[in-house]
Amino acid sequence: MVKQVNARSEQACVAIRNVRRDSIEHVKGLEKKKEITEDQVKSEEGHIQKLTDKYIAEVHEHQKKKDAELMEV
Repeated sequence: MVKQVNARSEQACVAIRNVRRDSIEHVKGLEKKKEITEDQVKSEEGHIQKLTDKYIAEVHEHQKKKDAELMEV
């Protein structure tokens, strides 16, 4: 069971990173279309990275809790 929790956790992290990649590509596409400036791109990339870090940390936190719960039984 612990291996399954770890595998699902890793899948969640990969999904989060894929969303980050897609979001950054979208922002860079807006820059190419001249809809936003380079400074706005850097700002948005930083914001996207902060959100990514936050949600990956949450996944790891839930994983640790679930591992501990499973080890009790």
